Amino acid sequence: MAIANMVLLVFLALKNTPLAFLSSYPYERLNSLHQYAGYSTILFTIIHVSLYCTYFVQAGRPTRLLYTNEIFGMVAALSFLALGITGGIVRRFNYELFYVLHVSFWVLAVVMVGLHQPELSKKIIFGTCVAGGMWGLDRLIRFVRLMAYSTNNTVIVTPLSHGATRVTLKKPPVGAVAGKHCFLWIPRIRTIETHPFTMSSTEPTEFVINSYDGFTSDLHQYAAKHPGAELKASVEGPYGTFPDPTACDKLVLVAGGSGATFTFGTALHMLKSMSPDDNKSITFVWVVRDRCKYLWETTYKSGCS
Repeated sequence: MAIANMVLLVFLALKNTPLAFLSSYPYERLNSLHQYAGYSTILFTIIHVSLYCTYFVQAGRPTRLLYTNEIFGMVAALSFLALGITGGIVRRFNYELFYVLHVSFWVLAVVMVGLHQPELSKKIIFGTCVAGGMWGLDRLIRFVRLMAYSTNNTVIVTPLSHGATRVTLKKPPVGAVAGKHCFLWIPRIRTIETHPFTMSSTEPTEFVINSYDGFTSDLHQYAAKHPGAELKASVEGPYGTFPDPTACDKLVLVAGGSGATFTFGTALHMLKSMSPDDNKSITFVWVVRDRCKYLWETTYKSGCS
């Protein structure tokens, strides 16, 4: 059951998931199912380890647990437990640390499971290979696209009020649509990290990024010190699916703060597809704490209060 759930949780975590083409559910909307599958895997692993250890201890054979393949199994179990802890606790406080730990413990877990049960006759190794293969293929596809879009590609960073940053991309990815999101890579800010941001427009391709901590904070600090700087960059994507707004006669969009990047993109996508004779309306409600934030989607003005 643990192996079956491990295959399922990897399938639900794929960025390039077949479900995005077969349904209206992209990977980010499947994340909750991925988490449930992950916690189920941990639960079945704990049950397996507990019963296995109890059996050999009661049978007077505790030294059986010191066999090399059993030690590999214990390391795998601890890795899965660490995955659950990082996902349930660390993610809430430091996403970048969570991501590094999550990927590291996952790689360790799948390798240890393979070494724990390598026999073809038991068929456990097939499930392990399928899970590891799906994850590896997804990573390879993302890496190839990231490298392909890095050729002669740059971004211009512009500081906005209240810690936001406008990032204007030179070469957008194929299929870029305002309202979808891409994983943005700016090696000058973070050498080995990509982060997802919604495209607020595609002519030119722009991201309006609010500053929190980690990458977004460093990006804004760099833009504030070097306004208008051009940096080497790349993107991977686009991702995201949503109902076709052009099928609606009246569209009501409500957003708060930097969440307006999605609604701005949706509105722009609908306006571009409308003909002069269309009798459609768009109601846009944007709630912000500071009046300066209304300038995020227009031009940067300093000294606004």
